[in-house]
Order: sequence, then C-alpha cells, then structure tokens
Amino acid sequence: MTENTTAKPAFKVKAGGSKGQAITELLVKEPGLSRAAIAERVGCTVGRVGETIRFLAAEGSKEEKAAASKHVTAQAKAREAAKRETEKKRAAEKAAKAKAKAAAPKK
Repeated sequence: MTENTTAKPAFKVKAGGSKGQAITELLVKEPGLSRAAIAERVGCTVGRVGETIRFLAAEGSKEEKAAASKHVTAQAKAREAAKRETEKKRAAEKAAKAKAKAAAPKK
C-alpha cells in the first residue's frame, strides 16, 4: 500500500478558521476594500488577508475565487491610479520650477 505524500500549500491550513471566514465574507460582501482595511476590521494582519486571498484564488468556491480575483484587480488598479497621480504631481512641480526659473531676473 502506497501512502499519498503530496504536500498541500502551507497557506491552506492558515486560511481557515473564523478570521479566514470573516475575511472571505468581507471580500464577497464589500468588494474594493483594501487589505489593510480588511485586516483592521477583522483584527488580523495584512499578511493573513493576503494568505486568505491566495488560498481563495487557488482553492475557493467559484464565488470566492471571483471575489479574490476582483480584489486583486481592484488593488492593482488603485496602485496604477496612485502612480499616475504621483507622476502628474511631479510633472506639475517640475513645470512650476522651470517657469519660476525662467521668470527669475538674470544676473
């Protein structure tokens, strides 16, 4: 008789329990929350939220996989928007400096 020694991902064990369930419920009920917001509301770490999201994306039900996927996509879009906003601010600051330099009296 052979024994099945296939290892399961380490995060699978950690994704269960009441906190994992609370994280899953928030992902499904309130899409768009940041991992930090979820962690604060559930009372766990951001890392725990990430582990649960990875678990759901890999092993969850169809609804859970969709919620995890939407969360990851929303977070990526938010990062891109923040990056574009930062680039706009830097460009405006650079233009203002150039304008002030051009308007300054020459020595």
